[in-house]
Amino acid sequence: MVEKGNKGMALPLLLLLLVALSAFGHSALLLSRRELQATWAFRHIVRAGEAAEIGLAMAWKIPPDSTTARTPWAEQILVDGRTGDGLIYKGLRRWLDGEFFLLEGVGKTQGWVGKRTAGWIGWSLSPGARLRAFLSAAGEVGTGGEALVGLGPQTLHRLPEAWPPSACEEFNPLLDSLQSGVGQRPMVLPEGGEVTGRGPDQSIPSLGLLTGPMLLSMATEENGLGAPPNSYADTRGCPGEDRPVFMGASGDMFLRKGRLCGLLVTGGDLWITGDASFQGLALVGGDLTLENRANFEGLAGVRNRFFHRDDASFHGSACAVLRALSQIPSLQKPVLLKTAIGIDPL
Repeated sequence: MVEKGNKGMALPLLLLLLVALSAFGHSALLLSRRELQATWAFRHIVRAGEAAEIGLAMAWKIPPDSTTARTPWAEQILVDGRTGDGLIYKGLRRWLDGEFFLLEGVGKTQGWVGKRTAGWIGWSLSPGARLRAFLSAAGEVGTGGEALVGLGPQTLHRLPEAWPPSACEEFNPLLDSLQSGVGQRPMVLPEGGEVTGRGPDQSIPSLGLLTGPMLLSMATEENGLGAPPNSYADTRGCPGEDRPVFMGASGDMFLRKGRLCGLLVTGGDLWITGDASFQGLALVGGDLTLENRANFEGLAGVRNRFFHRDDASFHGSACAVLRALSQIPSLQKPVLLKTAIGIDPL
């Protein structure tokens, strides 16, 4: 009887083994499906990240417009598209203030509900913000160091010589908003402001994050080697339809004849003499000297001393500065903070 019973257990044991094998096979199948889903999800994540980087890179190539309003945190779509292999990308810009902005790339893939984002922090010069900074610097004259000369409440709307009335019309709303913020104190340069322990490039007053060396490099790229910096004697830029010029020199600069209009940067002294005239913004790392019937219309950021001879003239003009800062293309290129102050972008 015992032997007969043992033989009767073979079939149930076999069925039990088959059930266990079926459960193991089903588990292996589910695990394989989950691994396949995870692989595809990872593929989507990687490709969506690539799409976000595409949107970010394409958006970076679109420079900000210096004349449009920069409303903080307002979303501005710069690029929106897709590739032939199913990548969907978008590039956005959000202003943090008048000059700093957040650039965001958003990436998706066809058939996936998720998305990836990538971001950079950048800076772009705003003529209005720079003019406000100049006005703040003017309020500190008398404390030593870099100073601004030549601007008062009556000079905000002053039209430089030979300029058509339409040349400053686009800046009138900004100038009207700044009218109440201009102080009445005289703007004279303090004595003994000479900078020591710096190279000539580092002594040039900066334009926001655009340092002296950066400005000199940009001026060289715009004008090439050109004529020696101490021999400018021509008429270039501005009145009418001409684009402002952008010139620089690491040492001294002399303007002897003619007229230049735009932006000048020099690590040494700037001499404007004879019948020469300048209209715009000058950033001078040394002394600024006007003599022998020279004429200056605009603003000057001077690191050291300012000499104004009796037969020369200096007239403040905010319009000349705004035109130079808004119409020189190289100044509008955005600066990535990694390049500007040595930190990695987000």
